[in-house]
Amino acid sequence: MKPSVHRTVLIALTAALSAALATSGYAEPADRQAYYGDLHLHTAYSFDAYILFGAKVDPDAAYRFARGESVEFLGSSAKRNEPLDFLAVTDHSENIGVFNSLDDPNSDLSKSEAGQAFKANPVKTFFDSISSGKFASGKMLEGVKNVKELSQSAWQREIEAANRNYRPGTFTTFIAYEWSSMPDGQNLHRNVIFRGDKAPNPFSSVDSPKPEDLWNWLDKIRKDGYEALAIPHNSNASNGLMFDWNDSNGRPIDQAYAEVQRVTRARAKNFAYGIMVLPREKRRAIAARAALLVSGISRRASIRGRPRKPHAVGSAVCGGSRARPR
Repeated sequence: MKPSVHRTVLIALTAALSAALATSGYAEPADRQAYYGDLHLHTAYSFDAYILFGAKVDPDAAYRFARGESVEFLGSSAKRNEPLDFLAVTDHSENIGVFNSLDDPNSDLSKSEAGQAFKANPVKTFFDSISSGKFASGKMLEGVKNVKELSQSAWQREIEAANRNYRPGTFTTFIAYEWSSMPDGQNLHRNVIFRGDKAPNPFSSVDSPKPEDLWNWLDKIRKDGYEALAIPHNSNASNGLMFDWNDSNGRPIDQAYAEVQRVTRARAKNFAYGIMVLPREKRRAIAARAALLVSGISRRASIRGRPRKPHAVGSAVCGGSRARPR
């Protein structure tokens, strides 16, 4: 190729790249900002946090702690050195807000056989319920009458806490939960992050342990007006299952499947740790594109901007949900 032709091609490519970056909302480094937060946190509403670690903090206290307030923790006052920019409380959807009813000796759970076992030997009973598959199947609390009622009440409190602690331009909250499928003890967990101030009742691994069914549910609720994405969590504990060559039904993964589920490791890492750098002016547009690239979850995913109050996502993460104007 002649030097003049080479230069022409290079100039054309550079121009095309510049145009693409301009339309995607790219900004120069001097115009970018980094936000820091956490997209995975459990409270006393989570089975493991309550049973194994004696957690007593509820979602409201978790958000207040992230905002820089002092909260009571294990009998002492605790406060962050610096507040976070964003937080998602992601309690396990399976039996959310049920096990902390053991604090009440008169609750149905306290009086049940399962409740007595957890009180007598919490750690052993916890791991027995995992290894036996009772936790994943939803059979762990058979006979406890008000499990569904407790879970729905806890989920509403999760939503209320997220909305109550949202501070536009200062602190962003996400309505969220953790889908906790563990076939044969292999971790397939996903953190499900919602856009905005509303969310349907969670789709849990009791509804289905298959990630494909979670993705189909995400597509379904999108038609009902809910936007959400899901982020793989602790894939290192999946025994390789999150990286299998077959889907949940044993069918080999083909090119079409790979295309809709593809996620780059670098961008996923940036998403998960909330350190993706965003421009001031077009934060929502870039965050939306980033969310689609890193979620690796919902087929036909589309985080579309909508006219709404500045109730969008402020972290560097979820496009358009609660963006933090600055």
